[in-house]
Amino acid sequence: MANALRCGPAFILLLFVSDLVSGQIHYSIPEELEQGAFVGNIVRDLGLNVEKLLVRKFRLVSDDSRQYLKVNFENGILFVNERIDREELCGQSPTCSLSFEAAVDNPLEVHPIEVEIVDINDNSPRFPRAIYSLHIFESILPGGSFPLESAHDSDVGVNTIINYRISSDEHFSLKVQTRNDGSKIVELLLEKVLDRERESAFQLVLTAIDGGNPQRSGTAEISITVVDMNDNAPVFDHETYSTSIQENTPKGTVVIQINAVDLDSGANAEVKYSFSSHSSDRGRKLFQLDSETGEIKVQSVLNFEVANVYELYVQATDKGTTPMAGHAKVVVKLIDVNDNAPEIKLRSISRVVPEDVTLGTVVAVISVTDRDSGENGEVHCTVPMNIPFGLQKSPNNQYKLVVGETLDREKESSYNISILAWDGGTPPLSANRTILVTVSDVNDNAPEFTQSSYNVYLMENNTPGASIFAMTALDPDVEQNGEISYSVVESQIQDVTATAYISVSSKSGNIYALRSFDYEQLKHFQIKVQAQDGGFPPLSNVAFVNVIILDQNDNAPFIVSPVTRNNSTAVEIPLRSTYPGYLVTKVLGTDADSGQNARLSYQLMDATDPSLFSVGLLTGEIRTLRRLLEEDATTQSLVILLKDNGQPSLSSTATLLFSLLSNVTDIVLELSDRIKTRDRFSHLNLYAIVGLGSTSLIFLVTIILLVAIKCKQDRNITGGYRCTPASHQSVNYSGVGNSHVSYSILENPIQGMTSFPYVSIDSKSGNIYALRSFDYERLKHFQIQVQARDSGSPSLSSSAAVNVIILDQNDNAPAVVSPVTRNGSATVGPVPQSAPAGYLVTKVMATDADSGQNARLSYQLRKATDPSLISVGLKTGEIKLIRSVSSHDATTQDLLISVNDNGQPTLSATVTIAFSIVANVTEKYFERSNVLENANNFSDLNLYLIITLGSTSFIFLLTIMVFCCCRMRDSGNSFMRRSAPKECLNYTGVRDSVPIPGSYNYRFSVSPDSSKTDFLFLKTYAPTLPHSTLKMSDNNMAKERGQEDNGY
Repeated sequence: MANALRCGPAFILLLFVSDLVSGQIHYSIPEELEQGAFVGNIVRDLGLNVEKLLVRKFRLVSDDSRQYLKVNFENGILFVNERIDREELCGQSPTCSLSFEAAVDNPLEVHPIEVEIVDINDNSPRFPRAIYSLHIFESILPGGSFPLESAHDSDVGVNTIINYRISSDEHFSLKVQTRNDGSKIVELLLEKVLDRERESAFQLVLTAIDGGNPQRSGTAEISITVVDMNDNAPVFDHETYSTSIQENTPKGTVVIQINAVDLDSGANAEVKYSFSSHSSDRGRKLFQLDSETGEIKVQSVLNFEVANVYELYVQATDKGTTPMAGHAKVVVKLIDVNDNAPEIKLRSISRVVPEDVTLGTVVAVISVTDRDSGENGEVHCTVPMNIPFGLQKSPNNQYKLVVGETLDREKESSYNISILAWDGGTPPLSANRTILVTVSDVNDNAPEFTQSSYNVYLMENNTPGASIFAMTALDPDVEQNGEISYSVVESQIQDVTATAYISVSSKSGNIYALRSFDYEQLKHFQIKVQAQDGGFPPLSNVAFVNVIILDQNDNAPFIVSPVTRNNSTAVEIPLRSTYPGYLVTKVLGTDADSGQNARLSYQLMDATDPSLFSVGLLTGEIRTLRRLLEEDATTQSLVILLKDNGQPSLSSTATLLFSLLSNVTDIVLELSDRIKTRDRFSHLNLYAIVGLGSTSLIFLVTIILLVAIKCKQDRNITGGYRCTPASHQSVNYSGVGNSHVSYSILENPIQGMTSFPYVSIDSKSGNIYALRSFDYERLKHFQIQVQARDSGSPSLSSSAAVNVIILDQNDNAPAVVSPVTRNGSATVGPVPQSAPAGYLVTKVMATDADSGQNARLSYQLRKATDPSLISVGLKTGEIKLIRSVSSHDATTQDLLISVNDNGQPTLSATVTIAFSIVANVTEKYFERSNVLENANNFSDLNLYLIITLGSTSFIFLLTIMVFCCCRMRDSGNSFMRRSAPKECLNYTGVRDSVPIPGSYNYRFSVSPDSSKTDFLFLKTYAPTLPHSTLKMSDNNMAKERGQEDNGY
């Protein structure tokens, strides 16, 4: 060991991190490194964060009880923790490595690590004995061989024994052979005939040399004695014997029998068998050789997994004075049998998983091994089918226990998962291991009341603060997620907040009345109680509580008719009209209570003459029992008792005073029992009046506005119009030059610019030219003013408005505005895996700068990851699911949407939309809300309002349409009068009735809506006449004007 340390500087520390091969990281270090020696930066090589090692519970998992390596959590370096002796760890195995796994949680990751231990030459070859004694007969011919015990070197590879040499001697040499396992065996060869009389003994030195650097060696002495006589050695039937047996062959079974023959006779020919020094110790322990019979038997348990071939070296020795021996090799091959059941090991496990865990999450990493070979070593693993977990196979017979279905703690809070592994042998052997996985609760259940609504009956005049009801909600979640708190949802009861009437205990759900209720003021009300759990985010549910106030007999009845004053009233009775059963009056009472508490009865408590009157028990009718007599007192007093039917009963009294009239003969007494004709101003009347009044007001205001606009337009219209000369009039323009017309464009700003850069006009022909290319999207129309001016002096001119309307051309492709794209692609929100058919993924919205048909867009699905899953609305652009999402659908879906306009030719744009399909992690990933629809009854009020408003609106609309039609017709007439004035003759009356040649004649109207000619204006192109030659009578003009007015 000291030599190894001294030779340490001669080694180059080979530390490297290879590429991941099957997910494994490989390091290589020499043995015998000192404690703390650097192995590799395992955290960097695994791509982990040093700062999160402790949080993620980084650990090294190994089957070895000793911890040769450790990790520094501060820098992530893997270092040597204990002295590593390759020979102690792996023995003579040509390769030696430490295999373990690095595991982290959150999420669970397992990385296989292998550290190769490189052998150093720290062991010298050693012989079993320091001195070997050989007896060699002098009769042995040259070429005879004598096996020598091999030296042993604990090192492997190049550091083990590579050669032997012997001290120089002419009689002997060495023969070195290499066995199948790479080890060396050495034999002493006789090179020259021995002569005992000349030399009876030899002393040789045997040296074993390894291949290390520097080389190490070991020596042993060979003492050779030359003997005489017995000159024939036993000879085996075969140099090599070979046989095969099963590894489960029982003890004592004969494996093979060897045989050797000695040509000598007597004792020199008697042979005994034994294992030679070349046989390994393990072979000698497993097999027994009968020295007399040569039978080789099994004497210990064989194990194919330890070694599958054994080489036994045997020798046959005669019993001569100087024994001679023959040698042979026996090869025993073991046949594997399925005698090892699979072994299940848990590499890593998360024993607690939340119920909203994502499908596919790794719960445990399981390693299954079988020490058998071939089909006997092929293992299979499974878990029961009726659990929401499954196995995924990984390389090297490792399995991942993953979540295969959605977990629900409320249905199953834990799972005892039985893992069954079996091999491929016949019959197969199996192993079973059970692990417990607990499902932790998440807040995925809202509290549920036992009923959606409750009816609570409460007697009025209750005690404030008393409990009136107890509500209970259940939440299948546990701990904080299942802790329920109750509260009253804010609402209004008779314009007062509900919490002023009712309170609820947040823990127990008991409902308390905060005030004493009066049935006569409030008969019932409804509150909404919310139950909310303590999860995050909290979930809640509500229930309606209908509180119905029960009537208590707390109101005494009172008389409403006849009207009393101080509980007394007077009634007159005509004397002669009375007869038995005559209805004197009827007492009407009322009670603010209801039910039996308001059921009244009438009794006659006291009367001046009890024999004269009776009172109806239930009707309150006071009738005469007999005819009135003259001797009866003229004033009768009755005390009426009015009593309700409550418990206890309440009552009131009234005194009626009757006056008997004797001097009234024709009194007609008509008493109606009940007149129920009353006018009621209902909500219907109110709504109808408001609706009709509002609509009528709007209608009236609109008519006034339209009339005002009409009047304003009439005032703004000028009374003069441009007229053209009559076409039939022949005018001589020779020498005048006033008829030459030139055209020009008047200054008129267009979009803040002068109109000259847009259009031009030929001053002679009047042709208008466009000076630039117009863009409909920027300028849809504009107006220019064209002036025509003659060449007279002074010159006369006229102008006209030219409206230039730009027509749209399909020169703009559609543009996608939603969802927002980047380089023609957009990513929209994830779609839950539970989404049903018809689920709206997103809506593509595009716009086109063109108009009309050129801007009419359609949407098409050009390409999709799964065309059977997605549809696109042709006109709406809505992207919806055709069917529900399945677990086989790709988690990422790409769509290519084409947006086309309706122009000629068609222009289009495309957008690539990507969305992902996610599982229900926390549900928060995807829940659908129930919509409560409160149906409104369609009452008569609605019908009346609809009819009233509809009729008024129709009349209003019809009026507007009629007004517009009349306005358009008037506008057309005005335009005709302005643009095409009526031709008129070019004559006027002058002295001597001489016509004025070459004149223009204009006829004007003062109002554009008038077809009457107001006056005639004459202008001549002839030289101006002297004032004396032109005479026009004002009376004639007035007369002519009056005639025209009367004519029209």
